[in-house]
Amino acid sequence: MRQGLRRVLLGRSINQHSADAYERIRDFLILHFKVTQRDDTPFWCYCSSMKVPETLRTVTGLIEPLPH
Repeated sequence: MRQGLRRVLLGRSINQHSADAYERIRDFLILHFKVTQRDDTPFWCYCSSMKVPETLRTVTGLIEPLPH
Protein backbone atom coordinates (compact mmCIF):
# COMPACT_ATOMS: atom_id res chain seq x y z
CA MET A 1 0.00 0.00 0.00
CA ARG A 2 1.35 3.41 -0.88
CA GLN A 3 2.30 5.78 1.92
CA GLY A 4 -0.17 8.47 0.79
CA LEU A 5 -3.09 6.06 0.75
CA ARG A 6 -2.09 4.74 4.15
CA ARG A 7 -2.16 8.29 5.56
CA VAL A 8 -5.58 8.97 4.06
CA LEU A 9 -7.01 5.76 5.52
CA LEU A 10 -5.44 6.46 8.91
CA GLY A 11 -6.85 10.00 8.87
CA ARG A 12 -10.33 8.75 8.05
CA SER A 13 -10.11 6.17 10.83
CA ILE A 14 -9.01 8.78 13.37
CA ASN A 15 -11.72 11.20 12.25
CA GLN A 16 -14.41 8.52 12.56
CA HIS A 17 -13.16 7.48 15.99
CA SER A 18 -13.22 11.12 17.14
CA ALA A 19 -16.72 11.69 15.75
CA ASP A 20 -17.99 8.55 17.51
CA ALA A 21 -16.43 9.68 20.81
CA TYR A 22 -18.00 13.15 20.55
CA GLU A 23 -21.37 11.60 19.75
CA ARG A 24 -21.22 9.37 22.83
CA ILE A 25 -20.25 12.34 25.03
CA ARG A 26 -23.08 14.42 23.54
CA ASP A 27 -25.56 11.61 24.19
CA PHE A 28 -24.36 11.25 27.78
CA LEU A 29 -24.80 14.98 28.44
CA ILE A 30 -28.26 15.11 26.87
CA LEU A 31 -29.32 12.05 28.85
CA HIS A 32 -28.06 13.71 32.03
CA PHE A 33 -30.16 16.82 31.38
CA LYS A 34 -33.21 14.75 30.40
CA VAL A 35 -33.31 12.55 33.49
CA THR A 36 -32.41 15.25 36.01
CA GLN A 37 -35.54 16.94 37.34
CA ARG A 38 -33.85 20.30 37.78
CA ASP A 39 -35.58 23.36 36.33
CA ASP A 40 -34.33 26.25 38.45
CA THR A 41 -32.43 28.14 35.72
CA PRO A 42 -33.03 28.98 32.07
CA PHE A 43 -29.97 26.89 31.19
CA TRP A 44 -31.41 23.73 32.77
CA CYS A 45 -34.79 24.36 31.21
CA TYR A 46 -33.21 24.77 27.77
CA CYS A 47 -31.05 21.66 28.13
CA SER A 48 -33.89 19.51 29.44
CA SER A 49 -36.00 20.46 26.42
CA MET A 50 -33.35 19.50 23.85
CA LYS A 51 -34.35 17.05 21.14
CA VAL A 52 -33.14 13.51 21.82
CA PRO A 53 -30.83 12.33 18.99
CA GLU A 54 -31.64 9.03 17.30
CA THR A 55 -28.48 7.42 18.70
CA LEU A 56 -29.61 8.16 22.24
CA ARG A 57 -33.24 7.28 21.51
CA THR A 58 -32.15 3.83 20.35
CA VAL A 59 -30.24 3.17 23.56
CA THR A 60 -32.80 4.66 25.94
CA GLY A 61 -35.64 2.91 24.13
CA LEU A 62 -34.26 -0.27 25.63
CA ILE A 63 -34.61 1.23 29.10
CA GLU A 64 -37.61 3.57 29.08
CA PRO A 65 -39.09 6.28 26.87
CA LEU A 66 -37.66 9.78 27.21
CA PRO A 67 -39.52 13.02 26.57
CA HIS A 68 -38.72 14.67 23.22
